[in-house]
Amino acid sequence: MRLKPLSILVLLVLVTASLAIPSMATTITVSPLTLDDAGSTGTITLIADSFPNGLRGYNLTAIIADSTKAEIIDLTFPIWAAIKDNTTLPAGSVTFKTFDTGTHVPAGSTNVLLATLTVRGLSTGTTSMNLAVNSMSAIGGTSITPTIVPGTIIVGTPPITSPTTTIPTTTVTTTIPTTTVTTTVPTTTVTTTVPTTTVTTVVPTTQPAGDPGYITVFTFPLHSQISLDGQSLGSAPLMDYQIPSGVHTISISVAGYTGYSATFNLLPGEHLRFPLIILQRGIPGPTQTTPAPTVTTTQTPIPGQTGALSVKSFPRGASIYLNGQFKAVTPAVIEGLAPGDYELKLIKTGYQTKVRTVTIIAGQTTSAPIIILVRSIPTR
Repeated sequence: MRLKPLSILVLLVLVTASLAIPSMATTITVSPLTLDDAGSTGTITLIADSFPNGLRGYNLTAIIADSTKAEIIDLTFPIWAAIKDNTTLPAGSVTFKTFDTGTHVPAGSTNVLLATLTVRGLSTGTTSMNLAVNSMSAIGGTSITPTIVPGTIIVGTPPITSPTTTIPTTTVTTTIPTTTVTTTVPTTTVTTTVPTTTVTTVVPTTQPAGDPGYITVFTFPLHSQISLDGQSLGSAPLMDYQIPSGVHTISISVAGYTGYSATFNLLPGEHLRFPLIILQRGIPGPTQTTPAPTVTTTQTPIPGQTGALSVKSFPRGASIYLNGQFKAVTPAVIEGLAPGDYELKLIKTGYQTKVRTVTIIAGQTTSAPIIILVRSIPTR
C-alpha cells in the first residue's frame, strides 16, 4: 500500500515530536553540614527531586571522603519504608536499603526524602559526603540511574587565609649634591677580656615511658560511668580515648545495674576495642570481674522466675548466641532464661553478623522482631 504525501507528512511530524520530548531524570542531593567543633553532631538529608515513574526501593552507600574528620553514627529511614536494613554504625560509610510494599512514592512524586544521617565531627577541617547507587528501581521494576550532588561537611572553624595583595613598585630618582667633610678621629685602643665558661650537659640514662595507647568502650545502658584505676573518665560511649600504656583496671557502673570490672594490659600504640559491655539489671551487688577484652556473663535462673525468647530470621538457619553462648538455630524458642538484659547475636555463613539487645521478663515469652540478614560484601 502506498502512502499519500499528506499521510507521510503527518507521520514525520509525529516522529519528530516524540523525539523532542526530553526524558525526565532523577537528581539526589546530599545536604551540606556545618558542625561547631569535634564532638558536635548534626544531620544530613538525602532528597530526590522527582520520580517520574515512582519509587519501589533502593540500595545506597553513603561515604565520608575523609573518615578522620567525621563519622556516621545513626541512620533514620522515611516513614514509607517497609522492609529496611543497614550496616553497622558508627562508621565512615554505611550501606542501607529499603523496599516499599505499597505505593507510597507514586509516579510524579517530588522532593522525596530517602534517608536522614546523623554525623559526628572528629577533627577540625572540611570533607564531603558522596552517595553510591548500588541499585534503585521504579514502580514496575524499571531501573533508575540518578544524578548525585555530594554534600560538604565542615567541622569547626577552618584557619582564615589572608589574601595576598601585590603593591606595584614605584622607582623615584633623587639627585643629592655631594658635600665633602674631613674629620680627624683620635685612635683609642680597647682591650676586653672574656671569661671562659664551661657548660656540662647531663644526659639521663633512663629511657622515657612507652607511647600511650587508646581504648574504645560501648556499654548498655548508654551513659554508664567509666573509671580507670579509680579515676573517672566520664560516661559511655568512650571512643579513641588516650591512656598510658601498661596494666589498668576499668570499672563501669550505673544506678540499678550490677557493676563491671576488668583488668587489661595495653601495649604502646595499641588501640583496644572492648566488646559491647552489657550490665545486668537488678540491685547493685558485687562488681562483675572478667578478664578483658572477652566479656561473658552467666545468669542462674530461679525456678518459677524464668522467661523465654522467640527468635526468627530471614533467611532461616542462623546460629543464636545469648551473651556469647550458643543456644539454637533460627527459628527457635529458648526457654529457662533468667530475667534481665541479654546480647542477642545471629551468625550465618555468607551473611553479616547481627547484634541486638533483648530484655527477658519472668513468666513471659519475649518475641524479637524478625531479623533480616544481609549478605556479606566479598573482600577483594
